[in-house]
Amino acid sequence: MTPSNGHERRVVEFLDGLSGDFHVEEPVTLPIEVDGRRVTVSGIADLVCVTDDRVDVVDYKTDATRRAQPEYRKQLSVYYHVLDDWFGDREVETSLFYTSDGTREAIEPLGLDALRSLVRAADAASD
Repeated sequence: MTPSNGHERRVVEFLDGLSGDFHVEEPVTLPIEVDGRRVTVSGIADLVCVTDDRVDVVDYKTDATRRAQPEYRKQLSVYYHVLDDWFGDREVETSLFYTSDGTREAIEPLGLDALRSLVRAADAASD
């Protein structure tokens, strides 16, 4: 692939620096129990890079600022819990790759209880 702009060029450079098996646009589904009912939260992880001892989950963002990072943390937390289940024998790391400047930022995933609270809050807001 020949990059057609700076964002694509930075992604190609980033990928060139990684090793492992790449899974691109990996569908992820997290069933979670919230107040006695089963809720499914899903998304698509931009990149899952699997090595013998670790799994890196990377989401690409074109944002020039970091204002939306709390929202992205929720998204990456879902991915983290699914992949931690899939690859229980490996360390799972989550990060954002900002294509606007080529920086990668590690993101600490939320626990399952925090995700349950977010589901409850979303349900309350929609009532």
